[in-house]
Amino acid sequence: MQPDDERPADPDATASDLDRADPVDPDARKHAEALRRDREKAERAAQKEAARAEKDRERARKDAEKAQRDRDRAARAAEKEAERLRAEQERAVREVEREADRAEREAQRAALDAQLAAQRAARQVERARLRALAAREPGDEEAGPDLPPGLAVLWRPAPVGRRGPRPGLTVAGIAEAAIALADADGLGAVSMARVAERLGVTTMALYRYVSSKDDLLAVMLDAALAEAVTPAGEPGAGDAAGAVAPDDVPAWRAALERWCADQLDLARRHPWAVQTPAAAALPGPARVAFLERGLRALDGTPLSWSERTAVVGRLSLHLLAEGQVVAAEAQAERASAAAAQEADGGAPGPAAHPALVDYASLLRAVTDPQEHPVLAQALDAGAFDADSVAEDDEGRPDWGLRLVLDGVAAVVARAEARAAGAG
Repeated sequence: MQPDDERPADPDATASDLDRADPVDPDARKHAEALRRDREKAERAAQKEAARAEKDRERARKDAEKAQRDRDRAARAAEKEAERLRAEQERAVREVEREADRAEREAQRAALDAQLAAQRAARQVERARLRALAAREPGDEEAGPDLPPGLAVLWRPAPVGRRGPRPGLTVAGIAEAAIALADADGLGAVSMARVAERLGVTTMALYRYVSSKDDLLAVMLDAALAEAVTPAGEPGAGDAAGAVAPDDVPAWRAALERWCADQLDLARRHPWAVQTPAAAALPGPARVAFLERGLRALDGTPLSWSERTAVVGRLSLHLLAEGQVVAAEAQAERASAAAAQEADGGAPGPAAHPALVDYASLLRAVTDPQEHPVLAQALDAGAFDADSVAEDDEGRPDWGLRLVLDGVAAVVARAEARAAGAG
């Protein structure tokens, strides 16, 4: 056993215990005092740490409470915003409903106004008709039924010398002046003012005969078409009975070929004739006579009337498209001739076919033989060039027109076969 003075001091012993245990040893007392101070210091540190932990817990609790208050505040703000948006949507819906109701009322009011305006216009037209009937002179009853203004100017030009000063113009003279202007400068140059200036009268004087530019274009087109109509009483080239055809060509086909050729000649002489708006293509005297000639070309065929009108209609559509090409070619030739004349008499070069040559050049520029082998072969063969649609050596119509007429021939053959079977 160790001696009492060499045993370590008990760290848990108090100073009084140490005094009682060994009141004489000063080192033991110092050691015990140091231990006591360390223990007190540790206790104070533990107390401070516990206080700090308590403060942290209190701060965390307050932060949690603040976060909860913030969440509550955000929830209330979101609820208020949602309520505000709902209120705005409801207001917008009510506003749209009010606007729709207002628009419906306005539409109903406009419909009623339009109905009243139509009734007033009908009454005014009726009053004008009654006044016209009351003002008719003896013999006016033979003038025929009332016609719209555009047709009336074609079929019943303004009477000369009926009342007031004798007019110095005629519808035919106005049409002639307008045609000359269109032939020289194109359809865009034609206006009521320019035609009046060419005739040496005021524009208002022109309105006594043609009430609008559409009427002016209508009389121009009918006057130009009259050049292609055979005068009444003469055997026409379009008559099946009067057509001179080769031995292998039926009379009706020769007559239709001549009928088509005359229309293409019209487009060549007056390129603007195929550029007029649809409003100008009214059934005037020349147009009706030309339609008569086309139907007469099918006399002697077994086609029904509906088939004959269908043939003439389809040919007219084909000729309208082909006439635009012919007109463009004629305009190009005139422009080339004018340019050559301006260049001190230089000879004009051959006119290019605008619808085919330019298109063929464009196709060649974009066609890839690897991706478009068939189209490339057609281009190499010249199928899109201008001379591919030229007339044949006998002067017959182009291939497109022959294709249409071959179809008509097939229809005629079927009708003849039906007639032979019925007989």
